[in-house]
Amino acid sequence: MKPRILLVDDDPELAYVLRRVLEETERYEVQVEIFSTDALEAAKTFRPDLVILDLNMPGKDGFQVAAEIAAERSLEGAQILFMTGMDVDDEQTRNVGTLLAKPVRMAELINAVDGFLADRA
Repeated sequence: MKPRILLVDDDPELAYVLRRVLEETERYEVQVEIFSTDALEAAKTFRPDLVILDLNMPGKDGFQVAAEIAAERSLEGAQILFMTGMDVDDEQTRNVGTLLAKPVRMAELINAVDGFLADRA
């Protein structure tokens, strides 16, 4: 069974490009959620091993979505990888753990995902 990745980003074009890149490795099953307000329910249904979250989204930002996922018992063990177009030296982004800066380089994305999922194994 392939590891499952839930990708949450309000930019549909970017989300689907990233999905395609990840799926082309043939190592992951990927689901995209465009609306941050639906991310928790999508995660409960999909049961991802890894959630890739944009930090700056309308409705709920990535911090709020991450807190909801962390509080959900059925999602225990799901890891979170953040992406942002914000300045990575910004006060808000300093202590969020692993953070990919947008525009995301595809090799960097795959290396980060592989690293997260290897740690889980």
